[in-house]
Amino acid sequence: DLSDPKPAYTTVSTIVRILERKGFVGHEAFGRSHRYHALVKREQYMDRTMGQLVRDHFGGSHKDLVSFFLERKEIDLKDLEGLLNTLKKKR
Repeated sequence: DLSDPKPAYTTVSTIVRILERKGFVGHEAFGRSHRYHALVKREQYMDRTMGQLVRDHFGGSHKDLVSFFLERKEIDLKDLEGLLNTLKKKR
């Protein structure tokens, strides 16, 4: 279900093999073809990748992550208020 222009078959194959090596994807073999399936839930994948992003690019600071988007005007005041309301509910 990739949009045009579709990446080369070898590119997709490489990415899927990397995801399999990292334990995110498994496969079933059918002769020379394979059917791939997720081994982790979307939420687990997001937790891992977002945690790594915050650690690697923002020194572990979620505040710096939010500031990054604020400075680039990718989060507006309405979004920020929504984040604050979510934080208040979680406490």
